[in-house]
Amino acid sequence: MRSYALYRIASTIHFLLFFFVSIMFFDFALPDLLIILIAVLNDAATLVIAVDNARISKRPDKWRLGQLLTLSFILGALLMIISFGHFFVAKHFYPYEPFAEHVTEDYNYKYIQTIMYLQISSCPHFVIFSTRLGSWWWKSMPSWTFLIAIIGTQIIAGIITIVGPSYLKAVPIGYGWTLGVLGISLAMFMLLDIVKVYVFKFWSFEFTAMVWPTKAQRDKLAARKARKIVHDRVTKNIKKVKTAFRAIMAVNAFKNPSPAIAKNKSANEPVIVQVGSSDTITA
Repeated sequence: MRSYALYRIASTIHFLLFFFVSIMFFDFALPDLLIILIAVLNDAATLVIAVDNARISKRPDKWRLGQLLTLSFILGALLMIISFGHFFVAKHFYPYEPFAEHVTEDYNYKYIQTIMYLQISSCPHFVIFSTRLGSWWWKSMPSWTFLIAIIGTQIIAGIITIVGPSYLKAVPIGYGWTLGVLGISLAMFMLLDIVKVYVFKFWSFEFTAMVWPTKAQRDKLAARKARKIVHDRVTKNIKKVKTAFRAIMAVNAFKNPSPAIAKNKSANEPVIVQVGSSDTITA
């Protein structure tokens, strides 16, 4: 459940931030049908997360909302930056005039729309390979059903951008742009996986209490620190007792050797027998 929530929140933040900025400042948006297609294909594929091979937690998962929301925002913001990278590169090769009267009829504008449709469909969707685990994505490979569903939806998206059906208000962008965008999206999810792993690694309750210093968080943090002090003190005293016990046992071992050692020692000692007043025999 946490995997799906992390993926869904990050994707939503990415989607909203990108289109808010692009519409406000660059007069850019996708056709309605392409947006609906993104939602249908991505949601249909994520349904098979129920049959994934993700590892089961050894302990019950706890809803750490601060960590969940923060990581979702970080991933969403990075996805937005990646999307704008594609947008500016495409706009460089296919320029258009923002806020022009008939900008939506411009071929370059439609070309960029098709490129961005594929990018927004693929890049966040591949991120689910990362969010499905709390550790590195390759620690537990996805099931074949899950893998085929994710790759299948992106093959459909790639065919749409290569063909460019007019009823979807798309134009053909060719194999170069299609494979390039898909390849970059695949590489970016591996980069975002590094970010996810290190956020999970360095996140702690102390950090949560520092970011959201509510009274309940501060009280809970103080109680945890007090328990830790007591635990460390008890552990230290136990180690001292064990060390003293080993020292006492070692001293007793030297003072009172075992019966086998005493028997060997007595067996090796010479026996002196007195025969007469002046003669002795040593055996």
